[in-house]
Amino acid sequence: MVSALLSTGIMALGLVLRQGILRLFFGAVEPPVMEAALTYFVITACSFPFLGIYNAGAALYRVLGRTSVTMYISLGMNLINLLGDYIGVHVLQAGVAGVAVPTLLSRAFAAVVMTVLAFRPGKAVRLRWSHIFAWDAGEIRRLLHIAVPGGVENGLFALGKVLMVSIVSHFGTVQIAANGVAGSIDQIAVMVVNAVNLAIVPVVGRCVGAGEEEQAQAYTKKLMGISYWSLAVLGLGVCLLLPVLLPFYQLEPETLRLAAVLIVLHNLMALALHPTSFNLPNSLRAAGDVRYTMWVGVGSMVVFRLGSALLLGVALGLGILGVWIAMGLDWLARSVAFGIRYKSGKWKEMCVI
Repeated sequence: MVSALLSTGIMALGLVLRQGILRLFFGAVEPPVMEAALTYFVITACSFPFLGIYNAGAALYRVLGRTSVTMYISLGMNLINLLGDYIGVHVLQAGVAGVAVPTLLSRAFAAVVMTVLAFRPGKAVRLRWSHIFAWDAGEIRRLLHIAVPGGVENGLFALGKVLMVSIVSHFGTVQIAANGVAGSIDQIAVMVVNAVNLAIVPVVGRCVGAGEEEQAQAYTKKLMGISYWSLAVLGLGVCLLLPVLLPFYQLEPETLRLAAVLIVLHNLMALALHPTSFNLPNSLRAAGDVRYTMWVGVGSMVVFRLGSALLLGVALGLGILGVWIAMGLDWLARSVAFGIRYKSGKWKEMCVI
């Protein structure tokens, strides 16, 4: 209920302020681009409540250990999105709306299916209408004590990425295109790390809830080890396959060369810093240490990700390369701060329930 209410509020706020939001960050774009952006923004904003409900249900299933359910629903959601994109763009010639509407429909599908499954009896935890509409202020406060700092951090992190795109938009077509290509291919190398980010929360949370801090530490090390191995294997594989992957984008050779440099740089930085930047803070959050992770995440984003990007990319003229180096500096700062916090053991003193 709380997830649905908050996501609906964010949707309403986004729809009311849509023009101001887009013009604030991307006011320099051409009028046709802005018109297309507004269309996409309005349609996808309507999917926020569905996305919130789906994520709440998916979190429930992950806690119950039934991650195969969320995997199949996610697979169905992505298939609907891909098929809808093809129909909307190539068959109906609907332009940007042909991409946005399938996103809305796929998220609605996921929310409905997840909610129906969550009502099914026979599980240790399941939904009931009487409990959904019951207002327990104390329980909600405890939930929001965990959720709000994480939400603020994630929201500001997303805002920082938007600001980064705004900075990159001043570097010219070649660097903008290279940034987009590298950003999409880089997701291959970190896909296991992103999965571990989800897994580490219920695993460590259950250990801490049972008073087994040593198990929490052991599982954190084990899961982070999986992340490091996956980064080594996938990162190397992506780098070796760049001559095969990059030609799919059908861009100028200069753009593809720059994208290759960015991808190799990203994979090297990710192998050294990505698990400690993202897996480790999720372990802290699972133990209830949410405020520290929030302040570190926000501070590092402002000082290192944005500040260093402006210094290296704009002031020193390194362009997109400076922006990606700034990303590495952000990861380094996060890794140091979260490593110190984890070693101190203060997360063991948190009491959520």
